[in-house]
Amino acid sequence: MNEPLRLDSRQLSPYVRYVHEVAIPAGSYMPERHIFDYELIFVIKGSGTIRIENRIHSLQGGDLVYIRPHLANDMKVSAEAALHCFAVHFDYVFLGEGLDFSPYSVYLGRREEGREDGGESWLGQRPAAEPADIDIPEKMRVSAVQSFYDVFRQLRDHFENPGAASELWLKSVMLQLIGLVHQELMTKEGIRIGHPHA
Repeated sequence: MNEPLRLDSRQLSPYVRYVHEVAIPAGSYMPERHIFDYELIFVIKGSGTIRIENRIHSLQGGDLVYIRPHLANDMKVSAEAALHCFAVHFDYVFLGEGLDFSPYSVYLGRREEGREDGGESWLGQRPAAEPADIDIPEKMRVSAVQSFYDVFRQLRDHFENPGAASELWLKSVMLQLIGLVHQELMTKEGIRIGHPHA
């Protein structure tokens, strides 16, 4: 994968491709996959592990997982209980019709009439663009759990109940989510929390 284009925060205009809420049964193994956009997963309850390339992260309620494009990943759910989570697939900007794809055919294996992007090799070369002024870790434990839950629930609701302004609402709520992540990582002055100057 090429280095992503780095965007100034003023250029962010998130394009939400897919949102869902799911309870993955206890003891499940979600086999290795590659994604072609960005994904944020918010764990509501349950536990397990996620592997991103050669890095393994434990999961529990209140964790936020960030997966960048083209990285191999898989997930194991602990045997004790189901893992309940939200997930949103998105790009930080709309890359254009020629670089868009259907999440239903690519991720869920459902062919849609008139679309042939399910197995296209170009997806592996799809470019990426991400913020230049915020470095999101692959896994973080959030402090504002209720705020994250509320924002993910809004994303799910707008995605599952589309209307004339759905894309605008999804863009708006996605910016709120990015703002929450920024708030967790940075001071009001824009210094990374934990940095000696914070």
